[in-house]
Amino acid sequence: MALKINLRNSDLPRKEAKALRDLLAINGGEPIRSQKDPLAENSSFVDIKGLLKSKVFKGGLNSNVRERFESAFARMCGAKYAVALANGMGAIHSSLAALELNPGDEIIVGAIASPSSILAIIAQDCIPIFADVDPKTGLITSDEIEKVLTSRTKAVIAVHFWGFPCDMNPIIELAKEYDLVVIEDCSNSLLAFYKGRTVGNLAHAGCFSFETDKDLSIDIGGAVITNTEEYAKMVRNFAYEFCSVERGGFGKIYSYPGIDYRLSNMQSGLLLLELERLAERIERRRYLAQRLDEHLKRVKGLILRECYEGSKGSYEQYHFRIDKRPFHASLDEIKRAIQAEGLKSIESVYSYYMPEVISFLNQYIARLSEAGYTDRKLQLKENGSFKKNLKHGVRWRIFEPYARRTIAKLDYADPDKFIYYGPETSPKARAYLENTLRFVLTERYSERDIDDIADIIKKVLDNYRK
Repeated sequence: MALKINLRNSDLPRKEAKALRDLLAINGGEPIRSQKDPLAENSSFVDIKGLLKSKVFKGGLNSNVRERFESAFARMCGAKYAVALANGMGAIHSSLAALELNPGDEIIVGAIASPSSILAIIAQDCIPIFADVDPKTGLITSDEIEKVLTSRTKAVIAVHFWGFPCDMNPIIELAKEYDLVVIEDCSNSLLAFYKGRTVGNLAHAGCFSFETDKDLSIDIGGAVITNTEEYAKMVRNFAYEFCSVERGGFGKIYSYPGIDYRLSNMQSGLLLLELERLAERIERRRYLAQRLDEHLKRVKGLILRECYEGSKGSYEQYHFRIDKRPFHASLDEIKRAIQAEGLKSIESVYSYYMPEVISFLNQYIARLSEAGYTDRKLQLKENGSFKKNLKHGVRWRIFEPYARRTIAKLDYADPDKFIYYGPETSPKARAYLENTLRFVLTERYSERDIDDIADIIKKVLDNYRK
């Protein structure tokens, strides 16, 4: 066990005391921020008492609270229509369902994304096609989208990851050329701006999440915004009315399997109350991020994020990359040392590499191909064993025949015919994530907190330099 020494009560000579301050906490030194003096936390704050005292429910719990939230949210984002939904995945799923896609249709999405984006595509029996990312920003680009376009492509999900927008103008121009729909995944970037316009309002539709650690959070919830009235009606019909239509003299009939993604009036009331201080909170984060940038921009071996011209981030999270060459420690060792110094929320992000993380995708494609929903093929060989990491529930048993085979290395000379998901399919995205650390940037941080975070990162990197 490493020896812990309290330097404040120590009679050690000054040089020795300085040496112990410079010693990493993970090796027995004193942390920059201890448990007795922790950094501010980002615990989601839901003001139940404030809600009850407010006039939000003046007309009762069954009043038009949800409609009022939808109007306020659409107005804040600069859109005409908003549909409030149960969660972020429900927002993406509903936005895809409203496009009336067919099984086997292909949706292009960045290889760096949230699992909810991919699972929403699969929920529509569609095929996620991963585009690689810009190695400087970690975001999807029009050039990478064009590389994976086929005649089967119907839509693109532009994921504004890291709190920053994708370079949308070239993406929208490409979509117009190929008659594609563009949906923005804004789960991490509420009130981020691209060339003077808020994200979510740049393409056909924008999807948001109000879950834990989001810019606007009540621990659950989501929304879709759009400027097209008919599309908003289709989203609502899928998520609220189970795709029902009225038949005269008969009642409702259900023409398509809709899903209940309704947001309650109580949840809508909480969100409506939180909207009042949202812009102020995000501006505070921008200020804190700029302060931290000033501390870290000259640290050798640390690469600050880049963004596109005309972009303004929301800073839901703060991330940076490590150039491993000047250091004799792995990214995981650096992360654990930073945590020991007091920045406990810092984490690695490789779990957002979707071609590898959604581990059943190859089996899913094989099943769609066998059912005749796609002419895409997997090259399989019977002798071997595919590492089985499937759940054992009834839902996944359809994949078991494919779990017994090994997927052979494909000939990428004909990517229009074959498809394969794995660690090597999006090398730029993989390299970006393998070198990245991030933490939630809460507006509750003080200037002292930010200065200490910078000192923590500097201290750890200086200790691990070759």
